[in-house]
Amino acid sequence: MKGPHTVWGSFTGQSMEVEAAVRFSVLTDVGPMNEVFPLEQASESYEKMMSAKTRFRAVLSMTK
Repeated sequence: MKGPHTVWGSFTGQSMEVEAAVRFSVLTDVGPMNEVFPLEQASESYEKMMSAKTRFRAVLSMTK
């Protein structure tokens, strides 16, 4: 896509805003970009996130 684009986000959106964002992501095939860590690495992933060394959102996985 070309031209100016704007991305809006919200740290504390109301439920209707979150619902609209989820609906938009489904309709447009937009998904989150996550860096997944096993639950056993929770401390390490937290430190990495807090030092801004994660590339995307840090997510813990509880599946093996």
